[in-house]
Amino acid sequence: MTITVSTDGSALGNPNGPMGWAWADHEPAAGGKPGHEHAGDCDAGGATNGTNQIGELCAVLEALRAHPGSEDLVIETDSQYAINCSTKWVQGWKRNGWKTADKKPVKNADLWQLLDSAQSTHQIDWRWVKGHAGHEFNERADALANRGVETALAGR
Repeated sequence: MTITVSTDGSALGNPNGPMGWAWADHEPAAGGKPGHEHAGDCDAGGATNGTNQIGELCAVLEALRAHPGSEDLVIETDSQYAINCSTKWVQGWKRNGWKTADKKPVKNADLWQLLDSAQSTHQIDWRWVKGHAGHEFNERADALANRGVETALAGR
């Protein structure tokens, strides 16, 4: 079985403004089915301080946490950052002690270490989708991520 999830992050005042994240299953009412260890078919959250990149990473991390089984995952995202880091750069960062090729600390290394661990149980097919272009599930994840920002702001 393959599970398809769209993810998105959002930030206001980027960097260091309120940040939101979200994921949405493509299968309606997926929660509780094998591989879906969550209620409903989406989740969102936020924080009072973050960046758009952190929002994108949190969205993927929370999607992986909500789908902890060994099922193959398709993760659709409008974040080239999340895709490239996950598919091209993370292995080199690990070999270099979480440093870039320039020997500088990897930005968001704490999140990348969590993501690297969470990704290890899945075969992931990363798919880039153009953001704000009418893609149903990207639009849904975007709206949920923006709601995560609003929730973070309300909780100040």
